[in-house]
Amino acid sequence: MSDPRGIPSLDELDPAKAAELPVEIVKQLVVKHITVVQLLLARLISGSTTDAKPNGDSELIIGTAGFAAMIGRSKSWVEHHLDDLPPRRSLLGEPVWLKRDVERWIRGLPDYGKG
Repeated sequence: MSDPRGIPSLDELDPAKAAELPVEIVKQLVVKHITVVQLLLARLISGSTTDAKPNGDSELIIGTAGFAAMIGRSKSWVEHHLDDLPPRRSLLGEPVWLKRDVERWIRGLPDYGKG
């Protein structure tokens, strides 16, 4: 195992023995690989056929809570205003957005309180 804490890499993980792993190791594996999965899903959802490298974290997928934090609203508010928000995708039945799409939508909002 390459990890000094005894956590196997995905290449080292024997699927037949995965059920025997201690729960703490399973948790650490999930946490360790969640970012990679998120980036790979963003790539699939974006549908881009170019080989351009993602710029920063704009390819990140954000869920309802992340969207709410970006616009300064509650998760509940977002859930009740889905039709008024930028186009979203569905990931396992849950609404998700690409961070770049949310940033573009925010830039397009009218400036209130000016003039």
